[in-house]
Amino acid sequence: MTSSYLRSLALAVCAAVALAMAPGAQAQTSETSASTAERPKNNWAVNCGAGDTADAPLVCQMMQNVVVAETNQRLLTVMVRPQQDVANHMLTLALPHGVDFAKGVEVQIDDKETINVPVQTSNPQGAFSNLPISDELLADFRAGNTVKITFYAMSGQTFAVPIGLIGFSTAYDKLAAD
Repeated sequence: MTSSYLRSLALAVCAAVALAMAPGAQAQTSETSASTAERPKNNWAVNCGAGDTADAPLVCQMMQNVVVAETNQRLLTVMVRPQQDVANHMLTLALPHGVDFAKGVEVQIDDKETINVPVQTSNPQGAFSNLPISDELLADFRAGNTVKITFYAMSGQTFAVPIGLIGFSTAYDKLAAD
């Protein structure tokens, strides 16, 4: 990631944490309402940026941001990015500060079994969890409707954030082609 991207992510995450950890904060995604008669919106974006040098190839990832409804501040970023030695890429969760590392993060696609993912690290941009995407997990993402990301704050609050999977397969195929 570029340093300007990391700085932007840091500012957004810090602002989101202050507001999201406040009592009564609610999260929302860009998920289309089931009552909407229009074609569902693709919730995933594929973004590419320059590498570390001018000669480096583009670095691409697909992502979805979750924001706090009242403030429009980012609470969670879900990214899928190519990773060396990982056939199906890496799922990366960018979490706010104040996450309980000991409890980890729970990932559940629709009614499938919950996967507990450790929170591996933190830096000024927030806390991070990484999960290599297995063939089975990739199939579940492609066939699923929603993935629920649950994490716990040190204050005792639980955040269960639904992430729409509309457009996941299209974005993943585009990412894999780059």
